[in-house]
Amino acid sequence: MAKNILDAVLAAEEKSDRREEQAKADARDKIAAAEKQAEKLIADARKQAEENAKALTDNAKAEGESELNAAAQKAQAQCEQLGKTAEQNREKVIRDAVREVLL
Repeated sequence: MAKNILDAVLAAEEKSDRREEQAKADARDKIAAAEKQAEKLIADARKQAEENAKALTDNAKAEGESELNAAAQKAQAQCEQLGKTAEQNREKVIRDAVREVLL
């Protein structure tokens, strides 16, 4: 009878040891899966941040080019107007200069 009890205790210990090892293995698997999932989340977040940054950069570049083109067109129009005004006043300026020199 004592042998049966001792065998039962040993069997229970072995069963407990197997459960403990299985629990440790399960925990290792869960840790590995969690680490893998975290790496994926970080990679996805990084990719999204890079895409957002590129979109912002592209948008800013397009806006800058648009502003630059508008400023260039305005400057060109002002130069043309200044040229027209100078051309219109050229004869008057020459006459006034001649008059000043002759008087």
